[in-house]
Amino acid sequence: MFRIVCDTLSDFPKEWCEAHDVHLVAMHLRGKYKDELDVLGVHPADVYVDLAAKGILRLSQPSAAEFMEVFNQLIDQSDDPIICITASSALVQVFDNAVAAAREVKKRCQVAVIDSKLVSAGEAMVVADLVHARQVGMSFEEAIEHVQQLIPRVTVLFITPPGAALYNHTRSNPLKRLRTIVDGWTGSYGFVAMDGRGHLTRVGHHGDQRLLAGRIARLMSLDAQREGPLRYIEVSVGFPRNLSILEKPLDTNEFISTRSTVINASGSVAVALGLGAMGIAYAPVRYLVHESSETDPLKDLESLEREGLVAHADDNL
Repeated sequence: MFRIVCDTLSDFPKEWCEAHDVHLVAMHLRGKYKDELDVLGVHPADVYVDLAAKGILRLSQPSAAEFMEVFNQLIDQSDDPIICITASSALVQVFDNAVAAAREVKKRCQVAVIDSKLVSAGEAMVVADLVHARQVGMSFEEAIEHVQQLIPRVTVLFITPPGAALYNHTRSNPLKRLRTIVDGWTGSYGFVAMDGRGHLTRVGHHGDQRLLAGRIARLMSLDAQREGPLRYIEVSVGFPRNLSILEKPLDTNEFISTRSTVINASGSVAVALGLGAMGIAYAPVRYLVHESSETDPLKDLESLEREGLVAHADDNL
């Protein structure tokens, strides 16, 4: 048996985490909220509304002390080891801070910190599979090995709105920042992928979201030909009804795939990708513990998301 910790860049609502014994360490949202905790302190829908009103929000990562607080709480409850999955270290310093915290508690408990090199639905896919690994009785060591083999098999693709500046990416490169501004003027949507190092990289753009959605479907089709059936998660930043643009080419393609759930992005991911972004994370079924949709830990997530956010977000933006 082992405990599971992740950060709020995984986009999980706290209700799902509580139901599956997953413990969240929150990103910080700065700006209007001064310094509030993502998901735990500020509802994602409120962040969406502020972004729609051109509110200026910034992200900062949780400190090592915040990770230590969560680790110590779990250690006080049981002697079970801890697996902590973090968002990509190429985007935020969450991994480094979690490692520093793990070193501080190593005399009390074994803590494995794993850089997912992913964010949003990609990180969620890894954490959900780790939950299922625990459910089927994998040991601490087996689960670590399984997750490390899964991470490079997860693909994450986003369609970002015109003018969106990718967090920790375009800001560091003036030429890419200028290209982002020009795209905002011309109404071009960005086509963004997570590369093997965990960076958000813009690999294309177009004025028609439907063309970019078709490109996602073609990439999935190619991967399905090589790797077999796929399982995927859709993610929406504020406008879940827009996912129909993404779903249409997926429904008309002939490759075998199964949707696990739809996730509404956390406030942190909304700030990182821009209001109106949408995307998908997928992996070959053969690398997942939950090969059957009936045992997928995410099967109860979509109802939670719809009850807690969809109406709020769509009706207020």
